[in-house]
Amino acid sequence: MVMHGPKNVFVGLILIAIAMLFGVSSLSLNLGTAGRMGPGYFPLMLAIALGLLGTGILATGLSRTSEWPDALNIRGMALVGLGVIVFAFGARPLGLVPTVFFSSLLFSLAGRDFRPISAVVAGLVLAFGSWALFIVGLALPWAPFGYLFS
Repeated sequence: MVMHGPKNVFVGLILIAIAMLFGVSSLSLNLGTAGRMGPGYFPLMLAIALGLLGTGILATGLSRTSEWPDALNIRGMALVGLGVIVFAFGARPLGLVPTVFFSSLLFSLAGRDFRPISAVVAGLVLAFGSWALFIVGLALPWAPFGYLFS
């Protein structure tokens, strides 16, 4: 078997591995039924969707030609990791809106073609979109601004 699209093959395999990890982990929870979902039902459905996506990307990599990956983007991986950490530890003290904004800025910095104005606009749209969806629309009990702002 010839690997025509190594980038897609690697990404597909990584997505399938993550899907298997979460799928197997969700089986330890009560699944319930489609009409009465348990806590493991939604993670299992997401794992299945991710596995299908990974399989499609893997198939594309095996059938289409593309270039080999460049060197690892350590800076990008570090900034994405830092963005996740900021979101995890900033949600309570900062609140949803600032945390989503700062995390999205870090994610934007991870790209090779960073544009400050676009990053700020995208961060604001994501932050206030998250507020509108989760706090206003779904009435989840999250603080839009945390205790550092009071």
